Amino acid sequence: MIMKKIIVVMSLFVVLAAPVQAERFPPIKNAEVKSECGECHMAYFPQMLPRKSWQRIFGELGDHFGEDASLDDKTLSSLRIYYLNNASDVSDLRAARKWQEDLSVGEAPERITTAPRFVRKHDELSPRVWSDPEVNSKANCGACHTNVAKTGDFDEDRMEKNWEGGFVDKVKSLFGGREHDKKHRGQ
Repeated sequence: MIMKKIIVVMSLFVVLAAPVQAERFPPIKNAEVKSECGECHMAYFPQMLPRKSWQRIFGELGDHFGEDASLDDKTLSSLRIYYLNNASDVSDLRAARKWQEDLSVGEAPERITTAPRFVRKHDELSPRVWSDPEVNSKANCGACHTNVAKTGDFDEDRMEKNWEGGFVDKVKSLFGGREHDKKHRGQ
């Protein structure tokens, strides 16, 4: 009985001592995903959208947000399986649950940048941020989260460490700087 209590206490300690990684996805290692999706834009993490969204996206590659991203059947099938098997509504990752929790049942955002989680995390950014030549688009995650493709890490607390030349300070100045930090950190 004492041994069980020790194991339970130790297990709790391990769980509570582990760093919280709410915005960390496993880096994409699938070479086909990296080459086919990453050729035109960042290879987005499948856990950012539910299956229904990915089904629509892969079903409309002939007009993929204004571009023809058509693929041969074999490649399309491979990518579709990868994304559907790792979508936010089937993944057990904490980050996927975070992206899924704000969606209504059956909701399927058309794009990552319209997903409630994205909108909420970027709500205070000025439109000038998205048109800045170093950012250029809401879809350019790597402009601010510079190591995201390698690490899967979207944690805003680590953004400044990734930037050289003070771009994060520039972005903060466009949307309120310290006031944004206080609001998002509960200060």
